[in-house]
Parts: sequence; structure tokens; C-alpha cells
Amino acid sequence: MKLWDELKELIDSFDEKERNKFEKQLINYPPKIQKILSIVLENNIEEFQQIKKNNRTNVVSNRMQRSIETIYNFLIDSFPRIETKAIRLIRIHRVLFFKGLYDQARNCLAEATIHCLKYQLWTSLNDINLCIDQIKRNGTTHPTIFNNKFLFHIAELSIEALTEENDFNKLFEEVYEQVFDRAKKKKIVELAKKYRSHPLMKRQYFISYRSQARQFNIHRMLDLMICDYKNYHKRSEKIYNVYKGSDLLKEVHFYGLLQGAVGVCDGYVQMNKLKKYLSFRDQVKKIVIPNQRLKAYMIGPMQRVDLQYYCKCNSSFESISEDLTKIENSILNSKLELSLQTKTVHPLLLCFIFIKYQNLPKAIFWLDYYKQNREIHSNDRKDIHRVATVLRILLNYESEDIDKCTSDLNNAVRNITQYGFVYESEKLTIKFFRNALKYLHDKNKTKEILQNFKREVTELSENNLFEKEYKIKYIDWARWCDWKIAYI
Repeated sequence: MKLWDELKELIDSFDEKERNKFEKQLINYPPKIQKILSIVLENNIEEFQQIKKNNRTNVVSNRMQRSIETIYNFLIDSFPRIETKAIRLIRIHRVLFFKGLYDQARNCLAEATIHCLKYQLWTSLNDINLCIDQIKRNGTTHPTIFNNKFLFHIAELSIEALTEENDFNKLFEEVYEQVFDRAKKKKIVELAKKYRSHPLMKRQYFISYRSQARQFNIHRMLDLMICDYKNYHKRSEKIYNVYKGSDLLKEVHFYGLLQGAVGVCDGYVQMNKLKKYLSFRDQVKKIVIPNQRLKAYMIGPMQRVDLQYYCKCNSSFESISEDLTKIENSILNSKLELSLQTKTVHPLLLCFIFIKYQNLPKAIFWLDYYKQNREIHSNDRKDIHRVATVLRILLNYESEDIDKCTSDLNNAVRNITQYGFVYESEKLTIKFFRNALKYLHDKNKTKEILQNFKREVTELSENNLFEKEYKIKYIDWARWCDWKIAYI
């Protein structure tokens, strides 16, 4: 990786609070390093090229490397308080030990062990284990300063805990890839049974709470894969209540609380328990989120659930317009680094919502916004591009642009095939729009075609798990038919 790219990535990783703090600290750095960092902060490539032109290559590289080291030190100082305390105690122990202050070194290491055990900081406990090994090796020349057998056992257990976490992380990544790979059809029921019978998924005891959380989340992902939102909701509610009832878990892993909250909301929406969703969503709004990265996370998955609710609900546009405006502003004017999902999935959901409420200019705006980010992320999340293809057809149909709609219909199957297999629901949708265009201004015939289309897609989603997946994850055409018939 080029030094410029490496430095740029480091600075881009800052949240708003870290960036402001870093900019204030710039004055404390050497002028030449300060200059490099200011240029990267402003992304001023032209000025950087000028510096390269006026100085020897090795001089510029040296300054860039020193700038990278400066950011490393800043990131270490900004590291979460829980981990920082453990690292600091272990460092102090080593200094005291080599100075011959054995009693103080023992007390410091004991405090570090208790702290790491409380928060299950297994990596730091592994460092403590190395410190104990060092003490044992020096046992012939130094007095015994650490003889608590329980703490010895905990330190040695850290290696097993790290191995356990690593095994669960590997399984999680493997399942994640299978669940969210929608490029081809899979025997998803058999696949779910295969992973549920994995030895790790049958384990009843855990050294690390992170391993237990991973196992729980793997079960939730498998529920998603087979569209079992009833069990997905139950598991999410259980994990949410566990985190909510433990101050320690909230302190060390607040992300788990938010994951559970999103899962509960998602379950309510997908099971069409919309009143319960609204009630629980009010609880979630009261959660005080401690940092910018977690706030960015909530803009992603939580807003996706909110938008899916607006896709399903029968509320008037006036009653939800204020909330929609807030979501739009959070995407367009966000100071946080937005996820790929927020940049691509959310605009398509907004497009569908505005089509539903016949606000076509807004729908066009969000479809265009999606296209801009589609070009940037052309190789990621290809499965959602199929939605954009169908939404463009729907938008042209609602706009009564017959020529554009016909052209899109002629290319629809070919375009969707680029992103994977074609769902039967998509074939029915294309067939429906071909027929609907012929009777665009005949309300009675249009109503008849809509009723037939609704019946066909409903039967598909009830009898075929893949088509049920399309209805849940992409577009619920049966519900759209209800709205359309109501407006005719």
C-alpha cells in the first residue's frame, strides 16, 4: 500500500470526535509533520505533489512514515478505556519487576489480572501469562512474588479462550458468507441443519462470553436464511434482555445490546406486528449511545428496519413525512462514515416508499442517488441491483412513460441475470407490467390484472421458500397491489 493511501485510510477511520481532537493536537507536532498531516486531512493531493517535486523521494517517504507513526500513537491514546487500563497496568508491572520492586510489581499484576478477568480481555490475560512465565524463569534469583493459584489458572486459560473465540469467529464468517451469498440458489434448509449440527453449535459451556454471543448470532443468521422470523425475534429479544440487564456487558460490549434491539424491531416488522414495533422502537430511541461508531451502526441496520416499516404501514404520508425527512437528512448530511448498506439499500427503500405515496420526483431523486453509489460499489452487494432494475420499471409505469417502461421490460431479465438467478416473482412482475401497459387507462381491467398478480405472487411466497425470501428481502408485491387497488 502506498504511504499516502495508508495515511489517508488511518485519518478516514476517525469519527467526528477523534478528528476534532486530532486537529487541535496538530500544533504540538513538528512543523514538517504538521504540514503533511494537514494536507492529508484536507485531501489536498496537488499540494502533496508539490512537496514531492520540491524534495527528494526518501525525505518525503521519511516524513510520511513519521506522520503514520504519529497517528498510531494518537490512536493508541484514544483506545477504549477498558483495554487501555489493562495495557498500562501490565507495562507498569514490567518496569517495577525489572527495577526489583517485587511487591509493587506483584500487586500491579494482580490488579491487571482481576481487571482483565472482569472484562474478559483474553489478549491482555495472555500477556499476563507471559509475565508470569518470566517470573517463573527468574525464580532462582528472585523471590516468589506471585503465588495465587487461581490467578495462575486464569492467565493460562487465556490461551484456550482466544482459541475458542477464534474457532467461533471462523464459523461465523463461513455462515455469514453462505447466508448473504444470493448469487445462486442453495438448499438453504439442509444448509441450516448442517450448521446447527456443528459441534461448536451444540456447546453448552463457554470460556468467553464473546464465543457464546457468536454462537447465538450464528443461530440468528440461520433463522434469517430460512426466513424464520419468529425464532429470530425470540433470540433477539432474549439477547437484548441479557445485555439490558447487565451493566458489565453493556460497558464492555454495547454493540451486542444494539444488535439485539435491531433484531427485535426487525422481527416485529417482518411478522407484521407493527403496533408492537412502534412501542418497542420508542424504547430503543431512549437508549443513550456512547460513541460515534455505534451511532453510525444505528443509522445502518436500525434505519433499514424503520424504512421497511414505512414500506409496509398504511399510515398517511403526512403522519410519516417528518420521520422520512430526518432519515433523508441523516443520509445526505451525515458527518459520520456511512456503511455500504446505507448508501445503496436505503435509497432503494426510500424510492419505493415515495412511489407508494405517489411522490415521483422524490422517488426519481433517490433512484439516481442509488445509481451514483452503484457505480462506486459496482462489485459489492450485487443482489440489490435487481431491485433497482424492477423499481425503474415501476417508476416509469407510475409516470406513464410507456416507451421507457417497455424498453426496461425488454432488458429486465438480461439485467437481473447479471446479478444471479431470476426469481419466479420477478418473472411474474415483468409479465404483469407487460399486460398492465396495454390497459394503462382502463381502471377496471387494471384492477383485474392487479388482483390476479397479487394472487399469483402470494401463492408463490406461501409455497416456495426462495420466493418468500424475495418478498421479505426485496419487494412485497402483494402489499403494493393492495395500495394500488385502493388508489384506483
